[in-house]
Amino acid sequence: MPLSITLSDKEGIQTLELKGRLTLGTEDAFFRDRVEKVLAEGKTRIVVNLNEVTEIDDSGMESLLCAQEKCQEAGGHLVLSNLHPALIQPLTMAKLKASAEVFDAEQEGINSFFPDRRVAPIDISRYVRPVHGEEEESS
Repeated sequence: MPLSITLSDKEGIQTLELKGRLTLGTEDAFFRDRVEKVLAEGKTRIVVNLNEVTEIDDSGMESLLCAQEKCQEAGGHLVLSNLHPALIQPLTMAKLKASAEVFDAEQEGINSFFPDRRVAPIDISRYVRPVHGEEEESS
């Protein structure tokens, strides 16, 4: 399924709800273009909702990192929400974990922009399978 993006303003925060694949080609170019247009409008507080993303490849991961960098360069902040556990392993490999805040729900991502509502981002490493040579932690 090609990528579709629904843009909305929720409490002054721009939400981009992605549906489909975020992969090399028209999908990642479309995502980057949409983020650039939002930033060009001076809207620099962004939540990217990944609830209905079915696939992310290396280009998609790079697009998320690039969007975050561009948002920071514009003086803003970008967070991710609703990241499915099946997509977390590849994202961690791209070191997105170290550079992006990820929240369980879109509203938590929105709340993260308001100091009086601050919520802690999830630790996505709890979903990642150990890499060869690492031992699993017991629960």
